[in-house]
Amino acid sequence: MKESLLFIVFNKRKNLKYKKNAILMFLFFTTLLIGTSIYVKSESENFKFFSDPLEQDYLYREFLSEISYNYNCKSSSGFLHLRFAYYKPNYYDDLYRIANYFQLSVDTLASVNNIFSQYIFDNSETLIIPNCEGIFVEYDKKIGLDNIAKLYSVNKDAILKINIKESEGRINDGEKIFLPLAHFTKQEKILFLGSLFRDPLRGKGILTSSFGQRIDPFTHKPTFHGGIDIAVKVGTQVYPAMPGKVSFTGYKGDYGYLVVVDHGYGYQTLYGHLSEIKVKTGTIVSYDDIIALSGNTGRTTGPHLHFEIKFEKQRVNPMDLLFLSNQ
Repeated sequence: MKESLLFIVFNKRKNLKYKKNAILMFLFFTTLLIGTSIYVKSESENFKFFSDPLEQDYLYREFLSEISYNYNCKSSSGFLHLRFAYYKPNYYDDLYRIANYFQLSVDTLASVNNIFSQYIFDNSETLIIPNCEGIFVEYDKKIGLDNIAKLYSVNKDAILKINIKESEGRINDGEKIFLPLAHFTKQEKILFLGSLFRDPLRGKGILTSSFGQRIDPFTHKPTFHGGIDIAVKVGTQVYPAMPGKVSFTGYKGDYGYLVVVDHGYGYQTLYGHLSEIKVKTGTIVSYDDIIALSGNTGRTTGPHLHFEIKFEKQRVNPMDLLFLSNQ
């Protein structure tokens, strides 16, 4: 059964003068949405078509108020019907900027628009913006709604409120369902952010030691290695694997001279055995900034860069999250 969905269109590219040409927009949307079947409830209302998501726009402010209401909803039965807006990004927009416009998480934008990585985000494509924080997942009858709700820490009644169609009174196996206020699991965040991490040496050096158990070169006993080692001559430029904020610089035990960069969402990268540090704690760095020069300080058997990625303070295998240009 077709269900009516109201779409609001925001476009930062157009000038404010085009607001005078505002039109009414009301669409019927079927089960096909961004490549997946998604059923949602909707109320039949008329909204104007504006060209800018600015705070003085009534339409924009009303949409934000719905997002805020759903975010702060205390009762599972109080969620507003799920509605969507179109947003045409500007050339300088990225997912984080757009998420800030609409006070939603990047997880929400990525899930609703089938964006598997920020690194391949195409800001020439129109985005669909929901009026509620949350993500879409495929309902698996074998797993069951109770387990899905538990996995994503979402109220089961809230899921039913938003997703049950009056015409059927149930959720069908294989159907895409919206989980209000849900975020990606740790594994999903790793997959989403993975392709963001770039080779910190930009193609220079040779991978000499991998993540995991190895024979310690000093004790000659099996020992856990919490990162990867890339052999490279002293003085090679080191870049951040992903933009972020420098949270530590200095000498730290076996690491020697060390730089730590926080990337948000629980991610950190560490760069050890450096010969020279080029940034200070608190510095905001991007992909193209030189943060250090490689070296041979600390506990080493030769010049190399020791590189780690941490997620929520736990070391994860960097090779699962980045591609070394020369490997």
